[in-house]
Amino acid sequence: VVAIIAGTWVSLRHIPPRTTSHQAETHDHPIRQGFVSFLPILVVIVLSIGLGLHLIYAFLIGIALSVWMGRKHFEHPIRSVLLKSISLNTVFLIVGIMAFKQTLESTEAITLIADTFTRYGIPPFPLFIIIPFLVGLVSGLSVAFVGVAFPIIFPLIDLTGNGIGYVVLAYASGFAGVILSPVHLCLILTREYFHAGMGGIYRLLWLPAAALIVAGAAICLWTIR
Repeated sequence: VVAIIAGTWVSLRHIPPRTTSHQAETHDHPIRQGFVSFLPILVVIVLSIGLGLHLIYAFLIGIALSVWMGRKHFEHPIRSVLLKSISLNTVFLIVGIMAFKQTLESTEAITLIADTFTRYGIPPFPLFIIIPFLVGLVSGLSVAFVGVAFPIIFPLIDLTGNGIGYVVLAYASGFAGVILSPVHLCLILTREYFHAGMGGIYRLLWLPAAALIVAGAAICLWTIR
């Protein structure tokens, strides 16, 4: 809820509502058209998470549905659209990110950072913010901050009682780091698509990311009070 409110307020409040030519021709309500546009993504989510279908197959079905739904509106042949969607830069980017993540895990760099914090007697609360945030920031992957940071910080507390609030805090902080990560694949692809500058992007991103951490901290403090 906090992410939706903060993200909407920061990114959409300056965009005036407008009616597209497609809406004017079809008299579609914006909410209905938005749902139809979101349908391929919803199908992927239902097939992969709800029905347990392998993500690759779910994506292929979602792509096929998107092509079928938009077949009347393609400005170029479908074949050329599919060929242009393949980018060597994107392939090298994914390989680079995965290699960077593996390097962090192999060198145990994150573990050394955590050991340094604990050696100086820093209490658990800031560690549950700093360590997941750093892992998310340098890796850009949710899987990385969960897989790397959580095993390091969870032994510091008792999760059987009110410690569940620390889980919320750790996840919110790690996810905020992923959102701000310069190697986050979603951020890079979006920036390249819109030809946006990183400075302008971060001016919009820092507030929603900070709101996530504040919300996680508030929930944590409320559960352990």
